[in-house]
Amino acid sequence: MNIISSFLVSYLYVKIQTKAMVNLNFDILNHVIKLPVLYLKDTDNVYLTQRINADSNTVISFVLRNFLEILTNALSIIFLIYIYKY
Repeated sequence: MNIISSFLVSYLYVKIQTKAMVNLNFDILNHVIKLPVLYLKDTDNVYLTQRINADSNTVISFVLRNFLEILTNALSIIFLIYIYKY
């Protein structure tokens, strides 16, 4: 049972992380497209794309990891309060 729940949690984590990262990359690239051409004249496009991907992954991982930790702690507190009351 533990293996199945661990697999499901990992699967959902990766699925949410990937979807969020793609959405963030899309939003950032839409913003970059709207920038003036002269602003990006001396910029290496490959480097810019790699930086956007790496930074998006870092931000999404940080937020998702902290959100899951907050959710887990909140559920633990609720469970402990329930046990304490009864």
